[in-house]
Amino acid sequence: MSNENAQTSGEPKMVPESDLIAAKKGLEKQLEEVQSASSKTIADLRTEKDKTYQDLLVERTAKGQLESKVKELEPFKTQAADLLNLFNTGVTNYNSLEEKMLTLRKDLITTKYGVGSDKLEGKKLADLDNLEDALKVAGVTAGGRNYDMGGGTGGSAAGTPFAHELDELKEAKAARGIKE
Repeated sequence: MSNENAQTSGEPKMVPESDLIAAKKGLEKQLEEVQSASSKTIADLRTEKDKTYQDLLVERTAKGQLESKVKELEPFKTQAADLLNLFNTGVTNYNSLEEKMLTLRKDLITTKYGVGSDKLEGKKLADLDNLEDALKVAGVTAGGRNYDMGGGTGGSAAGTPFAHELDELKEAKAARGIKE
């Protein structure tokens, strides 16, 4: 080996210029690729940032509109609460009046028709209406049934409360072809 080609430790190694130029071109190409990828990534991030910012602006606008609508409707909230209180008061008054009316109707039926108050326990107004109608049709009064209206003939006299209903029943049977 010759001394020219041999290197001693500590001396820089000589590299041919062509190798340096090739390495430089390779590094420049890598640098371009990295810069291109970075530029694309930066552009994508900016686009995403702009889109997100636009979405934020839209959301802020919508929030502002909703807040103004809430402020606009605030008086109605108070009014609705007042109406609810008024409704609840009305329901309470209705229930109280219905209870009073039920008591008065029971007292009326007990007094007018002689029905025991124990038999009217648990009845509703509709039940009392039906009962009173039935008592009227049957001709019941406070003293019990009135048998003196028809003259005591034993049959259905024209003056009894049942005469009209009995005649209607006979006509309905005849119309259907039912014989007695």
